[in-house]
Amino acid sequence: MYKIPLTYTMLDTGEQVTRDFYFNLTKSDILKIHFSLDGGLDGFIERLKSDPDIRSVMDVFEELILKSYGKRTPEGRFIKSKELSQEFAASDAYSELFIKLFNNEDNFVDKFIEGVIGVPADKVNEIIANTSDMKKPAPVAISSEF
Repeated sequence: MYKIPLTYTMLDTGEQVTRDFYFNLTKSDILKIHFSLDGGLDGFIERLKSDPDIRSVMDVFEELILKSYGKRTPEGRFIKSKELSQEFAASDAYSELFIKLFNNEDNFVDKFIEGVIGVPADKVNEIIANTSDMKKPAPVAISSEF
């Protein structure tokens, strides 16, 4: 889990506030994102460093943020949902985080990926390889017998 303090302006009051926000990706989240990207998550990270396609970079940043955002409960659980993600996406805090990722000051992208995944960005491929030896989705078996 990655805790990020974000400073943003409250829309209704104009007051600047700093609040902590929490992000985490499970192994299943990582696999889903990995298989949704051309070349996988590790390929995306490499392209990001060499020759970024701004549109795809923004799409992946949005996916990483919204799939990893959640709230901690008093019991110590971490809850994620589409509703929570949509609520966060409508906030100025989301905008601030997105800009931090886009500007990538002090290698913030690597820090964010490492924080939400729990390993350095250049080790993402190892997670994929070590997760049930999955390199690609298994073919779907279709049976005509019940």
